[in-house]
Amino acid sequence: VKAEMEAYHIQRGSDAVTAERVAQQLDSCLETRMEVMHSIMALGDTAEQEVLRRRYVMGQSYTDIANAMGVVQRRVYQLHKAGVEKVELRS
Repeated sequence: VKAEMEAYHIQRGSDAVTAERVAQQLDSCLETRMEVMHSIMALGDTAEQEVLRRRYVMGQSYTDIANAMGVVQRRVYQLHKAGVEKVELRS
């Protein structure tokens, strides 16, 4: 029984360490997500903002973005490229 109790305490300690690591990773992801949003919102063109937001924040496909915006997929590619180039220049 004593060995089982020790194993239980070790497992509980391990769970606490794992939970702390997960919490740190989530915090890091949230910070990165906020940085991405700030970069996108700093773009002057609202159509470029929408494409980048839908792609990188919402995870939508180019087809879904085109349908949501009422434009052809080629236009989404153009807006994406222009937006990404502007974000890269600001970095």
